[in-house]
Amino acid sequence: NNWVLGLFLCVLTTSFITEGKLVNGKWEIEQDILVIGHRGAPSFRPEETFSSYEVASYQGADFIEIDLCVTKDAYLICRHECDLSVTTDIAEREEFTSRKRKSMFSVKDNEGYYSEDFTLEEIRTLRAKERLPSDIRTHQFDYLFQVITLDEFLQFVSGINNQTGNYRCNWNEEIPSIGVYIETKTPSHFRSLGYDMEGKLLDSLHKWGYEDKCKESRDIDDPANWAISCGVILQSF
Repeated sequence: NNWVLGLFLCVLTTSFITEGKLVNGKWEIEQDILVIGHRGAPSFRPEETFSSYEVASYQGADFIEIDLCVTKDAYLICRHECDLSVTTDIAEREEFTSRKRKSMFSVKDNEGYYSEDFTLEEIRTLRAKERLPSDIRTHQFDYLFQVITLDEFLQFVSGINNQTGNYRCNWNEEIPSIGVYIETKTPSHFRSLGYDMEGKLLDSLHKWGYEDKCKESRDIDDPANWAISCGVILQSF
């Protein structure tokens, strides 16, 4: 799919949209910065939660960045750490103690509770927490929010973009809709377990209209402006 290839390539060029000109013999760069809400607004709320994404949207993010892991029953969930003990209360849940194990992927040989060992129903019972110490980030909102799925996130963004009026701070009139910046975590690992992470991601993007938007924008030459028009950027680690 050419539109998918374009989404991956544009990640290299969307941090800044730049225009240069000579002024008094010196080259000056004018920069229009794209604001990326990385995992939402993790300095204010636990990362990768509805509340974190909502705060990012209020603060004027042009794109909200999320990370994806896979559950045992093949749902894509919004987590940067596929070891759920890092950002949820799973290690405090006695019913899951026996599932702690060493990673099959990390070179650090870490022990943890990995997303592929738990169904979405089980993960729904967990509550998110801040992963960094309290002298760096607030823990005021620990244990209040659930882990959410990719489709729930895309529905959330759709709801914001379909609202009438504007409530976003620092709103950029040239980027009226919030875009999604999606990172797949260790897809080769999940593929080795039999999960089609990329296929499910593309199915969700199609469901929520991003494929059509990208195809409609195919005549835009500049990759960064094309990404803004599409409303989606993809990357993978």
